[in-house]
Parts: sequence; C-alpha cells; structure tokens
Amino acid sequence: MQGADGSEKLARAVALFQAGNQKESLQIVENIVEADANNLAAWQALGLMVFQSARWEDGIKALRRASELAPFDAGIYANLGQAYSEIADFPRAEACLRSARALDPSNPDTGKLLVHVRHLAGNGDAGADEFARSDDADVEVHYEKALACQFLNSTDGVIEHLRIVVQILPAFAAAHKSLADFLWHASELRMLIAEFDALLSRSGEDTRDTDLAGEAEVHYREALTQDPELAATSAYFGNFTRRT
Repeated sequence: MQGADGSEKLARAVALFQAGNQKESLQIVENIVEADANNLAAWQALGLMVFQSARWEDGIKALRRASELAPFDAGIYANLGQAYSEIADFPRAEACLRSARALDPSNPDTGKLLVHVRHLAGNGDAGADEFARSDDADVEVHYEKALACQFLNSTDGVIEHLRIVVQILPAFAAAHKSLADFLWHASELRMLIAEFDALLSRSGEDTRDTDLAGEAEVHYREALTQDPELAATSAYFGNFTRRT
C-alpha cells in the first residue's frame, strides 16, 4: 500500500506527464517503484506512461509487476494484451485478453481486441463471449478455496481449484506456478507410496502418476511464458527438471 508521500509524488508525476514533461514524470515514478516495489498504482502508471512512447517491452515489464500485485484486475490484463498485440506476440496477447474478458465481460473493447488477436493468431473466429465468466465460475472464490485447501493440507483440493483458476485466467503466472508445485508434490508422493508398496511386496497396480509430472511441466513452462522474470518459478522449474 502506498503512503501519503507516495500518493502525492505519483499525482505530481501524472500532472507533469499530462503537461508534456515526460522525462521528469517518468523519473519520479521510477523512483517511487524503486523505493516501494509493492506500489500498485505506480507500476500501473509507469506501464501506461512508457506505452505512450511505444516502449512496449518496458511497459509490459511494469504491468507484469502490477498484475503480480493485483492478479484479478481486468484492466491490467487488458493493457498487457494490447501491448503484446502491438509487438505481435499473439499467444500472450490472447492469454491476457482472455483473462481480462473473464474478469470483465462487459468491456466491449476487450472483446473486440480478443477476437482480432485470435484471428491474427490463426485460432479461428470464436467470439469473445466464449471467454466471458459464467456466474458459477467465480475465479477469486476458487483461488480462495485453493488457499483454504492448502491450509488443510488437501493437495487434491488445491489442484482441483487451481486448475479452474488457470483455465479462467491463463495469464495468471503465479497460479500456474503454484499449480505446478502441487502437481509435482502429488506426483512425488504417489511415487513414494508405490515404492513403499513394492518394499512390502504388495501386489496391485503401480500408483505412480506420470501424467501429474507432465502436467506440472506444462504449467511451469506457462508460468515462465507469462512472466519470465519470476525468479522463484525458474528456480522451482530447475529443481523439477533435475528430479524428473
């Protein structure tokens, strides 16, 4: 959360930017996020400011940090989708726009851009309504349930709810990473059970589930695709590849 001083500085930076003083305004905002890496408003402002100079990559980096802080903000995903479409990165543009559309199906601009991006990517002519969130698919509720299941040590429950979350929000990098972690954990646990059964000479099927490990790899890779700068994802995926 930004303090009063940070809010005043950000307001001054926005005023300077609107007055045409882009260099000074950008310097102020960059100083704000350097001092407070959790300042959501400043990351959003930084991303939108550099977009005005067509610095799409820099804007994307700033908005990725904003989406990390506010993963259920439709506007951030919509702006990311716009930026990715400008640099012709259509797969990531589609993931972001699908996420934005799911969170705010009433925004006509997001829907139009999503259909356009899907067409450019050669993904058919499906309408944007395909990705609008249904009443029984509240993604924030599923995410909260995943956290509750984690507290209760219910790995299967966490996996069940996180699968729904990443289906609705394909650009939610941290959710992909968390799902991959729990899938890997479940795969390792089942392997240990199988090895224990073998030691006891129990008959029956091998309970190891290689599909879980394969699914974990898919979501580690997707997490890195959506946010390549997440150090934790790179570290966990490195450990995963060495163990599998």
